[in-house]
Amino acid sequence: MKKLIVILLLSVVGCSTKQAMERVNKIFVGKHINEFVLKYGFPYNTHELLNGDFLYTWSSGTTSYQMPTVTTTSGRISPYGSYSGTAITTGGGSIDLFCMVQLRTTKEGKILKIKAVSDTGGRWTASRCFEVLD
Repeated sequence: MKKLIVILLLSVVGCSTKQAMERVNKIFVGKHINEFVLKYGFPYNTHELLNGDFLYTWSSGTTSYQMPTVTTTSGRISPYGSYSGTAITTGGGSIDLFCMVQLRTTKEGKILKIKAVSDTGGRWTASRCFEVLD
């Protein structure tokens, strides 16, 4: 059952990532890289390909959200009125959300394709890229 839930969750994240990439490609393919940079900020890495095209890597940065803890108790009251039991605390920690994409451009800076490299779940949707690349 847990495997099925994980598979379904991953397929939902994949669909949202695909939708985000379709949307951002529709907006930016054919435009100059500067338009993407003006809207979302500078890429953190650039690589020149052998044919003269460029590959830029852009990241949304990491946003962390704290997860709540939950404490469950169980026990019993003895016939003499004393209580014995246990308390178990689970959860806590944090979840990091981020989106990383690669933009392929011509040597003149015209965007050819944008693809997701890494995408976590988002705060409100199944894809961080879907949330930040509006």
